[in-house]
Amino acid sequence: MSCTRASPFAGLAGWAILLLGAVPAPAGVMFREVEQSQGPAGESRQVRQVLASAENCKVVFEEVADGSWPAGSYVLASAVDAFLVDPAERTVAPVDPTLMSPAAGTEAADDGTRITGVALDVLFEDAAGPLLGGPTRHAVYRLRYTERAPAADDVPARITRWEERHEVWVTPWPDGSSLSGWLAFRVAEDTGPGPDRQEIREALAQIHGEGLVLRHVIERLAAVGEDEPSLLERKRREVTSLARPDVAAEVFERPPGYVLNEFLAPQPAQ
Repeated sequence: MSCTRASPFAGLAGWAILLLGAVPAPAGVMFREVEQSQGPAGESRQVRQVLASAENCKVVFEEVADGSWPAGSYVLASAVDAFLVDPAERTVAPVDPTLMSPAAGTEAADDGTRITGVALDVLFEDAAGPLLGGPTRHAVYRLRYTERAPAADDVPARITRWEERHEVWVTPWPDGSSLSGWLAFRVAEDTGPGPDRQEIREALAQIHGEGLVLRHVIERLAAVGEDEPSLLERKRREVTSLARPDVAAEVFERPPGYVLNEFLAPQPAQ
């Protein structure tokens, strides 16, 4: 991957390993994030409440756009693992921490699709006015890459040129240290599914890694073959409330007595 300037977060591999709830949590950040999307399937809206502290993160899904996450459920995430907790069903299920999707017990099959030419450009960067009581930095990034899908059955090989425009308003991390659990969740969600996407993850870690993103506008364009790029999706996220409470370590622990659904074989949680 090429980039026009050095990143303080070159990738995700160096994040510290922490078991959820293993140590007392310091002061944290609590915020509500509203996401609105427009794409081929129409318009959608999601609302999340997030509680994050150092390496731990709890993301509660208040409104959901599809059936991926039941409303009222939440994800407990660190930089290295994640679990979906459904209080209505009293279940806990492992989540693939690199995809933020339910783990299937086996790795997804590699269909031969490859990502090449990943490049991240900083188009604009400057100080901006305060948001939610804190200073912000306004920046615009352009992420470009090529996706090469091999021929399969009656489907010919396809080359798609992707371009993403990321406009962000960022406030400094609390206490000067990144919320690596939330960072892992956000980068995994924006990277999307599929193998061979490590360089995209690294680019998105740079976009998200320099502070808490309070406002984020994403435009995704794609061109197949020699076609001109066309807009496929526009997404806007806005943090509508922000607080910095003290956080008990128990907030990030998996609830006792819930059924652990793993590899499609439910068993009592330990």
